[in-house]
Amino acid sequence: MDKPTEYAASGIEHFWRVEHDDQVINVFRYQLDPMTRTYALVGLDKGKLVINDPVELVLDLETLR
Repeated sequence: MDKPTEYAASGIEHFWRVEHDDQVINVFRYQLDPMTRTYALVGLDKGKLVINDPVELVLDLETLR
């Protein structure tokens, strides 16, 4: 079983996948759909991450490279 499937089966509401190469950091944000128990993409952030759910967070991804 893959990790997102395990997380969904456990009821973990939010799942983020971070991809990094020499040029950019991408944050793919997923939220659990309670009806299907699968994750739906709710955002893709590049350069700057600004969210309010599940927490308030502002993160300059450019400084992390």
